[in-house]
Amino acid sequence: MGSAATTLVGRSYGAGNYKLAKRYGNICIAMGAVLMAITGGLMMIFCPFVFSILTPDPQVRSFAAEVLRIELLAEPFFGASIVAAGALRGTGDTFVPSLLNLGSIWVIRLGLAVLLITPLGLRGMWIAMAIELCIRGLLLLYRQHTSKYYKIS
Repeated sequence: MGSAATTLVGRSYGAGNYKLAKRYGNICIAMGAVLMAITGGLMMIFCPFVFSILTPDPQVRSFAAEVLRIELLAEPFFGASIVAAGALRGTGDTFVPSLLNLGSIWVIRLGLAVLLITPLGLRGMWIAMAIELCIRGLLLLYRQHTSKYYKIS
């Protein structure tokens, strides 16, 4: 979906149709978020089965399903961030989205992980990752909404 957004936005942007470029970007972002929500929902249901294939240990299965479900809550925002970065790439807006990705991982995810690992263990790391994915998604959605590249006349 990110590559499709890059292509659709880039073609429209290159043709000078900035309104259509933004519309394509928004449509692709919505589709990516919905697709990730659906697949995340399915994985929430089926992750115990998947882990039963991967390990015979019932404690490992249970814990793996628990921490994966924590992260799966952030899937729609993760999907939105991937596709928004692609849409912005189609306009040539690459520097700020890359800084948002880099900063969210290194500052938010790792910072929260340092704070949460001691009291919560591995669950804390997965909670930190889920929070970071949501924040990154919101940051890139904001960038998509306010990007100066769509406002060129």
